[in-house]
Amino acid sequence: MASALDSIYVVIRALKPNIIVETGVANSASSFYILLALKKNNKGHLFSIDLPNLDPTSMIPKNKEVGWLVPQILRERWTLILGKVEEKLPDLLDKLGAIDVFYHDSLHTYEHMMFEFKTAWRKLIRGGLLISDNIDLNNAFIDFCKEVKASWIDLANVGFCLKNNFE
Repeated sequence: MASALDSIYVVIRALKPNIIVETGVANSASSFYILLALKKNNKGHLFSIDLPNLDPTSMIPKNKEVGWLVPQILRERWTLILGKVEEKLPDLLDKLGAIDVFYHDSLHTYEHMMFEFKTAWRKLIRGGLLISDNIDLNNAFIDFCKEVKASWIDLANVGFCLKNNFE
């Protein structure tokens, strides 16, 4: 069975998106897979937002920074933005104008997930994908997909929501 990271990699390889926005980086395993797919595609850029590593109990090893798993060779297609998603995401999306893929893997509360989904959806192109990790933690992903009447699937606890071409 494919892992969540495998699913994300395959989707990015198939879609060949130009602009991806990701929230939640931590060690950067998902960022690594996305960036590897972009490198293989020879196109696209990943913009990632996360808090700096200030918490001594965080999942990031001591003396490591957010995104430490991403090797230098993959960083040319990556912009890492440190700060609160609530502050950085709206400004980034306004600056970018339109995005092809949005990937949520930050704070998994219902309210925060809905904030991210609604904020990103406005800038997601028709035919674009909204992706969310850990969709089993609450009903935000499914509720959002129903609210916007979008098709979705669950692959290894990662939700993929397609923005219909008819909106």
